[in-house]
Amino acid sequence: MTDMIVDSAPASGRVARKRAEVRRKLLLAGFDLVGQHGLDAFAVADLTEAADCSKGAFYSHFANRDEFIAELIAHGVETVGVALDRHGAGLPGDEALAVGLRYSLTLAQQQPRWGRFVAAVAGSARPTYTGLGERLASDIARAHAEGRLDYRDAQAVLLLASGTFLAAVIGSGLDMLRPGTPNEATRHLLIGIGVQADRALALTTASLPILIFDSVLVSSLDVSIR
Repeated sequence: MTDMIVDSAPASGRVARKRAEVRRKLLLAGFDLVGQHGLDAFAVADLTEAADCSKGAFYSHFANRDEFIAELIAHGVETVGVALDRHGAGLPGDEALAVGLRYSLTLAQQQPRWGRFVAAVAGSARPTYTGLGERLASDIARAHAEGRLDYRDAQAVLLLASGTFLAAVIGSGLDMLRPGTPNEATRHLLIGIGVQADRALALTTASLPILIFDSVLVSSLDVSIR
């Protein structure tokens, strides 16, 4: 009887590890499929084939495709966004905006698979899957309230910032960005939406933060690479 109890713990641990590995393989396969084809251009069968597992394995982890996509977004976008939110909470609005854009674009440059994924999510017909636009709008509104931005049309400013971000992450996925592009794109954007040129230069040449987040899809930015 004692032997049976002792043996059950390792077996339970193996089952848990196997389940975790299947879930990880599904998420990694979905990460690449979204980056290559978009959020809505693949079926569960495509996903399970790419992950080399059964449909039954998929449905033992996720109730449906939408639940799977939501977890992909949580691991692939929200984990980075939350870390940036936490860091930017105590910063002036224009600095939080600059850090968020530079960090995201540099991360996309270092990890092109992530850039392709984020571009697909940001350009999807279901924007409720991501808070990228809301985060940009929040930083812009805060900077304006603090007197650091001067504009008449908030929506136009948001479109300009969103367009810069989307163009850059698409470019990162196509290997079009040079080492200094994230900083320069952010600097020109800041100047374009009302930040003084010397302030924009200072914000885009400062060291980027070391952020810690937990994801099976994206790693923290290596800030030693310039």
